[in-house]
Amino acid sequence: MRHRTEQILSPQPDAAGGARVCDVQATVLRIVHPTLRALDLCDSPELQELDLRDLDGSEDIHLTVQGCPALAWLRLPASIPAFVHIDAGAQRPVLRIEAQLVQLDACWQGGKFLLQAEREDSWRSARIGPLPDTPSEARQDDVRVVIGTTGSNSLVLQPTDGHNWRELLLIDLPELQQLRCDMPLQRLTISQTPALQRLEVHAPVGRIEITGCGQLAHITGTAATDRLDLRGGSGARSAVEIDLAADQIDLADSPLQALVLRQPSRLRLEHCLHLQETLLATGTRVWCIGHVPLSLDAVEMAEIDDGTFRRLQQACDAGDRNAWTLLCHVLPMCTSDLLPGVLMTLLKMLQSGIDAAAVWKHRCRLAHRLMVYSLRRRAGHHLAWRWSMPSDLGADGWRADWLLWQGCRHLPEAARMGDAMAADLCYQTDILEQMLEWWTHSGQDQPAFPEFFAAMLVHARDHRPMPLLTRQHLARLSIQMLQADATPVRCHPPLRRAAHDFLLKHLPRCQVLALLAHQIRYDPVQVRCDLVRLLADPPHQGDSLLSGPEFGQLAQILILSGRLPDRFEPVSTPDHPFPHTLWKAA
Repeated sequence: MRHRTEQILSPQPDAAGGARVCDVQATVLRIVHPTLRALDLCDSPELQELDLRDLDGSEDIHLTVQGCPALAWLRLPASIPAFVHIDAGAQRPVLRIEAQLVQLDACWQGGKFLLQAEREDSWRSARIGPLPDTPSEARQDDVRVVIGTTGSNSLVLQPTDGHNWRELLLIDLPELQQLRCDMPLQRLTISQTPALQRLEVHAPVGRIEITGCGQLAHITGTAATDRLDLRGGSGARSAVEIDLAADQIDLADSPLQALVLRQPSRLRLEHCLHLQETLLATGTRVWCIGHVPLSLDAVEMAEIDDGTFRRLQQACDAGDRNAWTLLCHVLPMCTSDLLPGVLMTLLKMLQSGIDAAAVWKHRCRLAHRLMVYSLRRRAGHHLAWRWSMPSDLGADGWRADWLLWQGCRHLPEAARMGDAMAADLCYQTDILEQMLEWWTHSGQDQPAFPEFFAAMLVHARDHRPMPLLTRQHLARLSIQMLQADATPVRCHPPLRRAAHDFLLKHLPRCQVLALLAHQIRYDPVQVRCDLVRLLADPPHQGDSLLSGPEFGQLAQILILSGRLPDRFEPVSTPDHPFPHTLWKAA
């Protein structure tokens, strides 16, 4: 063993507070400087100990060590947060650190790691190297990094061995096949251990992180963990079985083809592209990113990322029937933000020849999850048409959904839905305005519009209260529909009748009487029937010149004589101008 020699240096820092020290010949180096904040130590093969405890100040200290193969002990101020970076070159590092450690990272030929303390936390000490051969050699370090060898293909971690760590990292252990942890830890990290097949946890561990363990097939234990992460190709290709109580389990970029989860958890699957079979405990909720196994039950699925949905939509739009199958499978995980695009994709698949019953079934699955149902059950309908969509694409989504209904209305369940959709639209004035503009000016073929609009008019005629904007929109369009040259009326007589009956209920009373007095000359039987119905159920809209009893008296005169008194004049107001064009719609 070389004789101990000590050297004291006070290097001159640069403008950023850093300094570089190389070619130290002593075995112990002590740095003294009041403002030094960063030190690069390099190319000192004889150096065994570095002492920075004399540094002063309140700012962080950054230490980088390179080319110091004999360095075994780092001592930094206990009151200053420290970031330590080790480049060990060709050999694995063996090092003891005393400091207020915030971050520790190291690299060597064949491996690397990075450890970070939790926010507002730090470690007092750390040790890197193989486990001690005897318990007497163990130390009470906050962080322990085990590198290189464990002495056998199995390892049991017990507190009776003198170990009392907060965090443990096992890395670059090529022969380790089985690991059992019987000691409590805040974090257990296993990395670059390619032969590991089994992990057992029998003491509480806050978090377990596993990377580079491509043969790991069994994770079991009687204890619990807050979070289990398998990343970087971890997991046996054939199958992984997890029988461990974990609040959260994350699998990312794993080659596994089958997953068995014996205890319920929140499961996150990220780009597990080969995973096809899943057997999950009841109560498990699944988040998927990049790939969704078809074996997942809809009840188990919670959410997938936006990118996966959009890729599936694009593939469906391009005619990929396999993508359509997968999209149908993940529809229960669709969020409201994605709803317009998904509805438009369903419409495109319907138009491409996909069975209408299948498309409508998946549309209803979306509705069951995302439809916003009214808290008040209105008489006359029990289903709702209330999506919650983003404002920028919401109109496209509503139109796509209506076209879906139009294309599927030959199905009994879709046909029954039409009246409910029409009824609920009456109470959503902002959506109604958009849809009416589209229906009347889009120029698209809309064969279902007459029956849908007629259903709206029937509901609005018979139900109160009805929003003012809805009454105004429907009245304006009804007057247009009753023109002699109105195409929908010529092709759909029930729409003409619905528009006429709606106006009888929602025009001011004096205008209703004037209209019926004109029409009674052309169709006396029907008009008298209308007047009898209005006597039993008067128009909703009153006016200041005609009370309810007066309306009843005038209606009876019109029934009996076929005309109104000569002194009668209808009222025209800015809100309710007299619809003179209706004289032509007798």
